[in-house]
Amino acid sequence: GDKASITVTHVNDAPTLDLDGSVAGTSFTATFRPRGEAVAVVDTDITISDVDKLATNDVDFITGATVALTAGALDNGRTTYETLTAKTGGSTGTAITTYTGSQGNIITIAGNGTTSITLSGKGTWADYQNALQTVYYKNDNPNATSGDRTVTVTVIDGARTVCEVAASRLPSASAATTVKT
Repeated sequence: GDKASITVTHVNDAPTLDLDGSVAGTSFTATFRPRGEAVAVVDTDITISDVDKLATNDVDFITGATVALTAGALDNGRTTYETLTAKTGGSTGTAITTYTGSQGNIITIAGNGTTSITLSGKGTWADYQNALQTVYYKNDNPNATSGDRTVTVTVIDGARTVCEVAASRLPSASAATTVKT
């Protein structure tokens, strides 16, 4: 008889990101009140997952994330009133520059007090879910302009396939938070 051979090449699928697991879709909505406290940009039930995880005890990693104010920053101009900050202790807490993950790994947080925060370092899905829960939106303009703002959250998959190493690209997933003012 005839012989056939099959070659299977692993494809690294992009992770999935849901900023509010309790509602349909992947987005989240927060309401900021002028002269009020900062608001979280993801819900407490944020989920990051990836179909590439093969077994329950396998660990799949995220290597980075960005949180950026991408639209509607109506009060930013010559002065930056609308900012993002990662904080410990909730909306009135202290800014942090690192988050220690479940396996002792450090996720570095850069860009506090600006319109874009970068998280970098190898972490589990849960580590990045928890680190992203520390990011808050604040508008320090006492007469904040009403209207929606868009905060885009992107997570980057840490697994590489042979093709991705050559192409220097990693799969990512993005979702948006609407901050209502």
